Amino acid sequence: MEHVSLITSLNNQINLQVHKLFSKNTLLTRWKNNELEIIIESKNLPYFFAFLKQHTLSNVQQLIEIAVIDQITRKNRFKINYVVSSVTYNNRFVISTETDEITIVPSVINTYDSATWLEREVWDLYGIHFEGNNDLRRIVTDYGFKGHPLRKDFPLTGFLEVYYNDEEKKIVYEPVEVAQEYRVFCLQNPWIHSQESDSDADFAEEGF
Repeated sequence: MEHVSLITSLNNQINLQVHKLFSKNTLLTRWKNNELEIIIESKNLPYFFAFLKQHTLSNVQQLIEIAVIDQITRKNRFKINYVVSSVTYNNRFVISTETDEITIVPSVINTYDSATWLEREVWDLYGIHFEGNNDLRRIVTDYGFKGHPLRKDFPLTGFLEVYYNDEEKKIVYEPVEVAQEYRVFCLQNPWIHSQESDSDADFAEEGF
């Protein structure tokens, strides 16, 4: 309980500092699951993370994760959630921003080295570009992969299929073919059929 009250007190002070220093650029601050979530404009991400890392009340040393939510019906369809942690205070924050598929988001690799691979993953799966990260390569999908598979408008079957061609003795890429050969389906339930057969046999044995 003492730790929770200490974290709550620190977060309240950080919340006040955020509103004081970033009042024009902070869209929303709120409590969620006993954690402070701060929603800011994407253009201010580098300055805001530098503030969190250097301020004595936050002392955020680690960028743990970058998680994205694709809200396809909205103008700014992507909500980017940065999960950061303070080892000193055993505290976590969620810093959120929103963007569309065209706007370039500033990178935070100058503040956190771990952002290099995390931003690569976000670009690979969602197609969000990060200004300042010069290493945006495929990290989850294959280098020849087309599109970004975690977007809501990405087809479930994808665009290319990869398989080993035994005749050519190599791995080949071909457009996905969803069409199937014509098959005859038997819709009769085999269990019902077998039960009816057994009952017929019983009637025959009994002389009905």
